[in-house]
Amino acid sequence: MGIFSCAPAGFAARRLALAAAFTIPSICALSTRAQSCIPAPAGLVGLWHGENSAGDSVSGTQGKLVNHATFAEGLVGQAFRFDGYRSGVILDDSPAYHLQSFTIEAWIRRDSASKTSKGPHGGEIFGYGEPGYSLGIEDDGSLFLTKVGIDHVTLLKAVTDTSFHHVAVTKSGSNVVFYVDGRAFPMPPYHTTFEFSTPPALGTRGDFLLNSFMGVVDEVALYNRPLGKSEIKSIFDAGSAGKCARQPDINGNPAASAVPSLTIARDGANIVLSWPATFSNFHLESSSSLGAESWSTVESEKIVQTAGNFTLTLPISDAERIYRLTSQ
Repeated sequence: MGIFSCAPAGFAARRLALAAAFTIPSICALSTRAQSCIPAPAGLVGLWHGENSAGDSVSGTQGKLVNHATFAEGLVGQAFRFDGYRSGVILDDSPAYHLQSFTIEAWIRRDSASKTSKGPHGGEIFGYGEPGYSLGIEDDGSLFLTKVGIDHVTLLKAVTDTSFHHVAVTKSGSNVVFYVDGRAFPMPPYHTTFEFSTPPALGTRGDFLLNSFMGVVDEVALYNRPLGKSEIKSIFDAGSAGKCARQPDINGNPAASAVPSLTIARDGANIVLSWPATFSNFHLESSSSLGAESWSTVESEKIVQTAGNFTLTLPISDAERIYRLTSQ
C-alpha cells in the first residue's frame, strides 16, 4: 500500500495503490470548498448549517425535526424550513449554551411580509423556552431578544420583506446590539438574567413549540461572546459562501478542518471510503481521471451512515477511479 499526492496545489488528496497478485486500481480522494468562505469567528459553540441535517457541526449532536419542519434551498446551500405552526428543531441541551453574554446570528427569509408565525407574538429563530433567551421576529418585522415569557428588548421593523437577510444579536452584560445585514443597532440597557430549564430549539420555542417561525432559517450560529462589528460584517459580506472553518472549541480542542478527511481502506475484496458525518454539506463525486472536466455524483442510496461517519463500500475492479468531496 502506498500513499501519494495526486492533486494540484491547494487540494488535500490521497491516492491508495493496493499491491496484490492481480491488478488493483489506485484511488484518489480529495476534498474541495469554495475559496471565498470565511473562518468562523472565535467562540463558536453551536452551528447548524441545515444541509439536509439537523446536526450541530461543533458538537456533532443531532437535533430532532418536529411537526413538518423540513429542508429547503437556503442562502448557503440548504436550510431549515418551518411552516409557522409548532414546527421546529428540538436540540440537545448543553452547558455550553447556558450563556449570559453571547452572539446569535443567522440568515432568515420570511414567507410572508405580514406574518412571521401562524400564532401570536411572532416567530422564534433560536433559543429556549421560558425563562431562557431567544432571538425572534414579530409580524411587523421587529427583531427581539427575550427572556421568554418575562421581558424583552426590540429593534423596530428591522426585516419587513421576503428576501434573505442576515440578522444577529449580541449581549454583553446589559449591552445589547442588533445587526441587520451587517449594520449595527445598539439598544438601551437590558438588565436581565436568563435561566435554563428547557431544551433549546431552532425555529420555535423549546418548551411548548409555540411561536414557530414561518419561513427559511439558514446557518444558525451561537457564540459564547459578543462578536464585534467587523466580525459580523464579514459574515454578512461572505454571503452564500458561508463559514468555512471553526476556531478551537471552548475546551481548547483543535479547530475542525473546513475540508473533511476522505479516508480509504481495503476490506477484503472491497475498498471503503469514509468521511465524518458532521460534513453533511459535502457530496461525493467520481471521475475516471483527475483532469476530467466532468464529475458524476455518487448516488446517495449507496452511502450509509454508521458510527459518526458516512461510508461507501465498492468492489475492487481493474478500472481506476478518482473520488472527491465537494461542498454543496
